Amino acid sequence: MFEEQIINVFGAWGVFAVVIICACMPLVDSKIAIPLGCATAVWGNGAMSVWGATVVSFLASTIAGILVVLLLTPIFNKLKKKKLGKYVVQIEGFLEKKMRFFNRPKKKQTKTTNAKTMVLLIVFYALPLPVFGIYSGAGLSVLLNLKIWQRILCLVVGNLLNCLLVASLCVLFYSFVPLILATVIIMVVLVLLWYFINFLYGIHFKRKKKT
Repeated sequence: MFEEQIINVFGAWGVFAVVIICACMPLVDSKIAIPLGCATAVWGNGAMSVWGATVVSFLASTIAGILVVLLLTPIFNKLKKKKLGKYVVQIEGFLEKKMRFFNRPKKKQTKTTNAKTMVLLIVFYALPLPVFGIYSGAGLSVLLNLKIWQRILCLVVGNLLNCLLVASLCVLFYSFVPLILATVIIMVVLVLLWYFINFLYGIHFKRKKKT
């Protein structure tokens, strides 16, 4: 039933389209795209193989991540000049809090600190958790003042490790793929709910402070 509806929307390449869309979405990316693409409970015989879903997800998420790395700074600079500027500042503040993970001063840059930062950034990309991933990692790579080739290298290597880790879990626990998928979706929903509650609390606190 679900498979037929997807095919009606996206055509015969429905599974590929869904995997690509999921792989390019913030908080979702490969950690949901891969188990979703190979879930026979969802697609039946039309499900992709684990490694097929992995390849498609890796390529889609990597391309999306590279675009973010290249375009994030100019987009943020333009938005800061408009009404959305305050939200851009909030996003930058959120990313700067995550920079504590790297324990790196902004001004001091040596080969040693760069190498350490790159390794930690790869680990950040590789962890298949909702608060980690392509978009937050790409944003951090910009704030960490790495060179373009370093940012892209960390993204490709880290995302590859992420995809391989998720694919390995799906292979080892193939019969539990629906459970893995459901668990990750629940985690993503809880993270979104947490951010939403904090957002509402922030608005309430500001209004209370004004009064």
